[in-house]
Amino acid sequence: MKKKFLVLIANSSEAQLFDAAELRSKDVLSLAKFAHPKSREKVSDLVTDKAGFVQNHGVAANAYEGKHNPKEVEAEHFAEELVKSVTEFCQKYQRSDLLFVAPAHFYNWFKKHWHHHNINIEYLGKDYTKLNARELTLILRKHFELPD
Repeated sequence: MKKKFLVLIANSSEAQLFDAAELRSKDVLSLAKFAHPKSREKVSDLVTDKAGFVQNHGVAANAYEGKHNPKEVEAEHFAEELVKSVTEFCQKYQRSDLLFVAPAHFYNWFKKHWHHHNINIEYLGKDYTKLNARELTLILRKHFELPD
């Protein structure tokens, strides 16, 4: 990871973007917070109408079975939104490196929509969304083996 980079801390319903340009001497700087409340809703609230039943080769089945989980669909939509926002911030702050900190399943959705080969991603499989800037700074300094 190069000296100046952005850090995206995320899970399927919330994220925060930090600038870690001066990680050696200063705390990370919060640039933006993102929320996707639909990812926290109940499946029954995400499905707008009843699934109904279909007749398939003489066997009645729920029409919803076998389809994508609505919560996962919402989480993937959030990941796609984050890709757009992070790309804009990387351009605005002239950063070509991103540390992405998130659970593995969310990272996979993010990577699915990431097509920006000029921005390098380093991945850390953790959920640090509840940490404040100071706590995150200390963890990142340990991760990169920098003095506190």
